[in-house]
Amino acid sequence: MDTSQIYSSGILAKSEELLEARPGSMSTKGPGVFVITNKRLLFLQKPGFFSKGYHLFFECSLGVIVSVTTTGLLTKLLNVQIRNEQSAFQIYQFGVGSKDDVEVVCQKLLGAKNEYKEKETISAQTVIIEQAQNKENADDILKKRLARGEITKEEFHDKIQRT
Repeated sequence: MDTSQIYSSGILAKSEELLEARPGSMSTKGPGVFVITNKRLLFLQKPGFFSKGYHLFFECSLGVIVSVTTTGLLTKLLNVQIRNEQSAFQIYQFGVGSKDDVEVVCQKLLGAKNEYKEKETISAQTVIIEQAQNKENADDILKKRLARGEITKEEFHDKIQRT
């Protein structure tokens, strides 16, 4: 598969890393290209027979993927369950080659999703911890200043409300 067409189509952001791109199919739309990046899952289709670029048909953030499974005996399909804005779940089915290909793609997608989730969680925890520590410190400082008589009760209450 020629991945240069995917890059030149402008569908991928500069900060996105292409992890997997292979011919596949989507159960409701037919043939196309199944793409995994470090941030999103995409399904692309060529708009016309002689077209050089791709049309983005389906995309979702790796963060909204709830589960990735495989089904089928003779023809294996990749089932991707996602959570939408209304907290409802939707399942999309993709064909991505032979039985072995489906297993490989399933593992790559799960790996990308887990790494994406870890990065997202770590940054969120850092922000929450820093904010909690800063708020406690500000309150403690104001209490000490009030106890030493550096500020009045009115000033104390005004400053507490602002923090």
